[in-house]
Amino acid sequence: MMGEAIDWTMARFLLDVSQVVGLLGVSAYAWWINRHRATGKAIEQANERIDVLERRVDGVDHDLRHRPSSDELRDLWRKLDETNQGLAHAASTNEALGKQLSLVHQHLLEQRK
Repeated sequence: MMGEAIDWTMARFLLDVSQVVGLLGVSAYAWWINRHRATGKAIEQANERIDVLERRVDGVDHDLRHRPSSDELRDLWRKLDETNQGLAHAASTNEALGKQLSLVHQHLLEQRK
């Protein structure tokens, strides 16, 4: 055993192979870690967008729950129509009273002469 010479070429080859295998292992590990980190960031960003959308949907849902129903809107329109008719009647009555007052006033003025 002592008499054998060390094959430096083979030792160099094995060292080169071990370096390449180590480099490939480190490269694969770095790729794997970066892939998971990027996936984690994408998931975090998606969660943030989902949270924003949930808040918006909750706001819309709140608004929709408090909006008047079709029956309530129909009643409101009916009441507005009744109010408009009442105002039109009051306006015509006021106009008629104004004309009558003008006639009475003119009659009184003509009696003074």
